[in-house]
Amino acid sequence: MTGDISSLLWYLGAMLFASMFAYIGNHERSVFKRKCYIVLSFLVIILFCGCRFFVGNDYANYTYAFQSYKNNGYSAVYEPGFDFLYYVFADNPCGYIYVFFIATIVTYYFIFKTLVREDCLSWGIYFTFALGFLICANDQIRQCTAISIFIYSIKFIERGEFIKYLCCVLGACLFHYSAIVLIGAYFIRFIKFSRFVWGVLIISAYFLYLIGFWQEYVVRLMLVIPHYGELAVSSMRFLQAAETSSGLGILFKVCLALSIVITYNKLQKPLLAKIYLCGSFLGIVSVGFLLLERVSFYMLYTNILVFPLLIKNRKVKIISTAVITVSFLYYVLQFYFGLEKHGAVPYRTIFFENVVMPNYSLGND
Repeated sequence: MTGDISSLLWYLGAMLFASMFAYIGNHERSVFKRKCYIVLSFLVIILFCGCRFFVGNDYANYTYAFQSYKNNGYSAVYEPGFDFLYYVFADNPCGYIYVFFIATIVTYYFIFKTLVREDCLSWGIYFTFALGFLICANDQIRQCTAISIFIYSIKFIERGEFIKYLCCVLGACLFHYSAIVLIGAYFIRFIKFSRFVWGVLIISAYFLYLIGFWQEYVVRLMLVIPHYGELAVSSMRFLQAAETSSGLGILFKVCLALSIVITYNKLQKPLLAKIYLCGSFLGIVSVGFLLLERVSFYMLYTNILVFPLLIKNRKVKIISTAVITVSFLYYVLQFYFGLEKHGAVPYRTIFFENVVMPNYSLGND
């Protein structure tokens, strides 16, 4: 994939306007005006993502799934939330567009509810773009809807309200069955690691990744699991550091995780840091193991909450400034050198395409 400057400008423009409206709204004294600016910010992202066309590697697969449901009355992968949307719009020739648009609304409804609750909407939007959640959500539509519900439900983990949290997890399972593993995430609240231990875990995981340790031993471990282990291993894609953008993406994630480790004792919400660091550790371990990597995404994308809360702490201004600068540069470099892997480019919209009879050959490979 080559770089795409025009697509970068689309993404930066959406980021700018969505963040700007959120920032203005945050400084408005009038409750009504504040809500209006939040809605404007929400609409920017909804229109930008909901009106995309063949943006995301899995966009074509989701379109095929819709056509399959339309023709046969069922989809290859049954997940009640999406199948219900397929059912509602099955008779519409552009029904898949409505399905993706509503999925986008649901996803960002929970994201915005959480960011507004934590009083970090403007920076939350920035990191939603810069740290990859938005790009991932345009690709892995079902799972990112589930991820957004999980991010919203973290408040129940903080309060120790397991039943309410379980209800959210079951709701997330309507969109992606993998969310069932999140039941275990509730018990992260009991972890009492010091920042030294977290640092050792992250750094050790990274060096073991570099020498190929995880590729060998995770396979052995997973093969112990009857039936599922063989299925999981058969679907794995093994990537050497040199083949993953020279390991730049992994190193970037390690540096982000270490910035949280360094400031661990100064964060207002240590639970969020714990969840994010667990996701970072699992994300390093699971490079090349697609199914495990998908599990890590649930916790890893809490970064859209963790880093805005880091920025609000004025005692760590140097680190927060470094995170903002490096994340922005990395975001731009991904587009300039074509490094991102979710099919975010070229950015196209439904307004300039034949949505009734789409040309699948123009989709992302």
